[in-house]
Amino acid sequence: MKCCSHIAYFDKKKKHTFIANFKDDEFTGEIYYCLMFHPNDEEYGQLIKEDNEKLYEHIKRLALKDYYDIREITKEEASKIIETFEPIGKFILEDNGVFVGIDNSTGDCWVEEFDNFYLCVDWIRGKFEIFDFEQ
Repeated sequence: MKCCSHIAYFDKKKKHTFIANFKDDEFTGEIYYCLMFHPNDEEYGQLIKEDNEKLYEHIKRLALKDYYDIREITKEEASKIIETFEPIGKFILEDNGVFVGIDNSTGDCWVEEFDNFYLCVDWIRGKFEIFDFEQ
């Protein structure tokens, strides 16, 4: 069982530390997290209880990006990577509900757009080719 750990910031003062499990290179759905906030911060504690699914989804996305070494970037960074083919790596950008995957791991700078975060991550990971996906 492999795992990754990450710190998720939801604002500048409060953060969450979590560990997510992966088995055979796939996310198992298991996320263990420790909420770190002031014990008297009842409002924040309530927010976490009410917003658990949103927290889970956010942490899952962070875990996948961390585990597969996919860096989240801005539009400006994406433009520079596409223009210069540097730096080497795997990148993702979210822009108005569209996920742009950039696979520059070989220096060839492949770019695809998806309407789904998980399809974008799977493409970046090489789980499928666009040609296969479109058929």
